[in-house]
Amino acid sequence: MANLESALNTRFHPAVAAFYGHWFSQPLQASFKGLSLTLLQPWNEADYERLQENLLAHWLMQRRLKLPESHFLATTRRDDRVISLDNLSGAVQLEQLGVGCVAVLATDLATFLNRLEPLVAPVPGEVGD
Repeated sequence: MANLESALNTRFHPAVAAFYGHWFSQPLQASFKGLSLTLLQPWNEADYERLQENLLAHWLMQRRLKLPESHFLATTRRDDRVISLDNLSGAVQLEQLGVGCVAVLATDLATFLNRLEPLVAPVPGEVGD
């Protein structure tokens, strides 16, 4: 994330690099207190670059709208809401795009992740499909 910090002339909350900078994975389905979400993770190096471009676009849009800067972590079923990390406090929040934080979900990323409940997608062809 150092390249993005340099381009934006800012410092990111350390939890952002910890969340995105250690592994490749498919998106992970989970629930937080009944809120279904998909944790975003890059699949590979090329996808990591695409993720950084999307994080940059999100950041610049927030600046343009004069909203507190955040980093998206997950999508929700609603297209206009994401789970994000507040860059200043490190709190995890439910954010309405173009509006900002509508609810604080956890005081920090570790607390948020520890409270997630994994959602297991059915395997195609299993009984009950």
